[in-house]
Amino acid sequence: MKQNSLKFIVGVLLLLTGLGFYFLQQPDKKTAELENIGSTYYAGAFKVQIKLAPAKPKIGNNTLRILIRNEQDQPVSDATLEASSEMPAMGSMPAMLEVVDVQQSGNGFYQGHFSLPMNGSWPLAIQITSPALGKAELVFDMNTSRAGLKLSSATSSAMAPRQTSAEHVDEQTGMFVVDSYRRQLIGVTTSEVLCQKMTKTIHAAARVSYDESGLVDINLKYDAWIGTLNADYIGKQVQKGEPLFTVLKFPNY
Repeated sequence: MKQNSLKFIVGVLLLLTGLGFYFLQQPDKKTAELENIGSTYYAGAFKVQIKLAPAKPKIGNNTLRILIRNEQDQPVSDATLEASSEMPAMGSMPAMLEVVDVQQSGNGFYQGHFSLPMNGSWPLAIQITSPALGKAELVFDMNTSRAGLKLSSATSSAMAPRQTSAEHVDEQTGMFVVDSYRRQLIGVTTSEVLCQKMTKTIHAAARVSYDESGLVDINLKYDAWIGTLNADYIGKQVQKGEPLFTVLKFPNY
C-alpha cells in the first residue's frame, strides 16, 4: 500500500513538472503579438522593434510603440527610455526639438506620444538605459513624406552582423547615400521628374549697333561743298568704285 502511494505521488509530481515546463515554454500572448510590430534593430545588448502610428508621421499627434528584448528574446522591463525628434536649423529658422514622452507598459513594451508642428525631416533619437544591460542609442530617419522609420545609426552590437550585411547588400562600391537629414541641412529639395519640351521663346527689347572699328572717316584736303551725297546714312552698303558723294569747289574770288 505504501509503495503504491509513493508511486502515485511520484507520478503526480512528474505530471506537475511536465506541465510547468510546458507553460514556461509557451510564449506570452502579449509578447507574441508585439513581436511583429516592426523590423528588429540591434543596439548594444538590446533587440528593438518600433512602430509608428500613423505609419506616415503627420502634423499633430503621433504615437511611438517600442518593444525591447534581450539576446535571449526575453522582454526587458527595467529600461528607461529617453526619446526626442529634432528638425535641424534652416536659414534663419532655429532648430525645433520635440520630446517624446515614453512610458513603460510592462512586458518589454513601451509607448510614447509626440506632436510635430510642421512637415519635413524629424530625425528620431532613442536612448535606452537598463541597470542590468547597460546603455544603447539608436537614431532613425523620420520624415512626414515617408511611412515608417529608417535606421541611421545605432550603438554597436554583437547581435548585429546579420542585420548590417542585409542592409548594405544592395549597395555598390563607389556609391554613397545622403540621407534626408543631411539633404535638409544643405537645402536640397526633390520633385517628380516631368517629361516636357524644353524649348522656350524669349521676347526682349534690343538695339542693333555697328562695329565702330569698321567705320572710316573720309576728309577732303581742300575746302569744298558736298554736292550729291550717296552714302547718306551710317551702315549703308556700297560697292567698290561706287561714288560716295560729289564735291563742289568754292568759287574763285
